Amino acid sequence: MEIWQADRVVAEDNQGGNMVESFLRAADLAMPVKRVHASRGKSARAEPVSALYETRSVFHIGGFPELEDQMCGLVAGGGYVS
Repeated sequence: MEIWQADRVVAEDNQGGNMVESFLRAADLAMPVKRVHASRGKSARAEPVSALYETRSVFHIGGFPELEDQMCGLVAGGGYVS
């Protein structure tokens, strides 16, 4: 975690929080984990970010093929296109 100069990892409890914490412990990383619970669905959380993309306010430097594939599979109302 020194790469990002982070002092903790935030893990969403209802989306694999246990797995994140277990993974860090298995890797022998002593990073503190703050577990949070999402109060809104993915679609609601993604709307403001989507608006930034629509206004061309977000830029990616370099290639992120896995992220691009995931983003292209998102559909309005939640979920993914297979």
